[in-house]
Amino acid sequence: MLVFITGASIILLLYILISHFILKRKLNIEEKRLRPFSKNRNKLFLITEIISIIALTVIGIVYIDFAEPAHFSRTFIPKLIVVLFFTQQVIRGLELWAFNREEKSYYYQTLGATMFLALFLVFYFTEGYLP
Repeated sequence: MLVFITGASIILLLYILISHFILKRKLNIEEKRLRPFSKNRNKLFLITEIISIIALTVIGIVYIDFAEPAHFSRTFIPKLIVVLFFTQQVIRGLELWAFNREEKSYYYQTLGATMFLALFLVFYFTEGYLP
């Protein structure tokens, strides 16, 4: 448990330091936040994001319903949530890159996707240490 908390804390600290000091202060890049129902969102990216949310929710429900107690992984749902957030960051980053490339606000989404990927790896490699 200590290994997981330490790894996750380091990842979160690095994310905050990079986003605040490098992207915001040094490179002067403003963060542009996209939400599922933000104004002027591209329909293709919005539909892709909604499909990914529905698909990962269905996968989670099916896993919970059909997993045998002996094979049930307690870290499956947290890993699935991290994959969902990773997918959202990638989709939003691609949308910002495609339509607002000159503002470079997609750097924040790329950093967020990298953080969630690193967090997934921490979940994966510390699964044996969690109680």
